Amino acid sequence: MSDRKLKQITEAVRAKAEMISRLSDQELRMETKKLKQELAEGKSLDEILPEAYAAIAEADRRILGI
Repeated sequence: MSDRKLKQITEAVRAKAEMISRLSDQELRMETKKLKQELAEGKSLDEILPEAYAAIAEADRRILGI
């Protein structure tokens, strides 16, 4: 993967992270269900990667208290 592609992914994750950090715990759980549904409907992992990574990072922050 090129540096340019990684930079684009990083920027997309940061943009999604800001939005996801404002979700309640319940909304964050629903986000996970939504992402699973998108995969089931045919989206690729690459397509949901930024949002999925931002969601898991936020869940980690909340659980670990970071």
